[in-house]
Amino acid sequence: MSVNAIRDLIANASKQEEANHYLQSHLASLKNGLHPLLGLDHKTANEHLLEFCTRYINYVPNFIEVMEQGAKRSRIESVILPFVDIAKEYFLNPSPAIAGHQGLIGLMDEAYLCHRLFEEVNDMVWNRGGYPMLPLDTSQANVIAHAIVGEPFANELDALVMQAVSGLASRFETLEQEPLAAFFEENARQWETGGQEWPCLASEMGLDFKLRQRYLKAI
Repeated sequence: MSVNAIRDLIANASKQEEANHYLQSHLASLKNGLHPLLGLDHKTANEHLLEFCTRYINYVPNFIEVMEQGAKRSRIESVILPFVDIAKEYFLNPSPAIAGHQGLIGLMDEAYLCHRLFEEVNDMVWNRGGYPMLPLDTSQANVIAHAIVGEPFANELDALVMQAVSGLASRFETLEQEPLAAFFEENARQWETGGQEWPCLASEMGLDFKLRQRYLKAI
């Protein structure tokens, strides 16, 4: 499955959004809940949130490439690539549970599921090796995306993710120690060379919580 196919799908969805504005309309409906929590001005809130959604979706193929390259370079394909393949499959061939929406508003569902999957894999790598695998912290962005997708549907997507990663820890346990140690060493070297910064995706877009994240559940 090609990453370029994902990028083509995103490009087509962006064109659909320009014509039907479904995602923009959905974001406008959140103005009494999500906008105040992020400190957004009502006049520019939709513009900021649409930019967030667009970048959030576009990061999916980028993160897929990062994980593929890191896994192949460090010979831990057997652990990482199955989850990369799951992300591709989710995005290109969504299950009936997430296939109902069209355009960018539909891809937000798929992107949220993929980013949550990446987050779980990244956390496992970080807990075991001391450094993250992904170049950006998406935890706050995922909470915002959860609110945009909406409950209870976002919770159903979370459940799919947890089901998918249920065997992740055992995959690390069965991996030969030499390639795993080499991966952790290379990953640590890259982070130390890069100044050990781990920027927040949401903060880079100017979206910061004004209240505790748990209040997003009330939206």
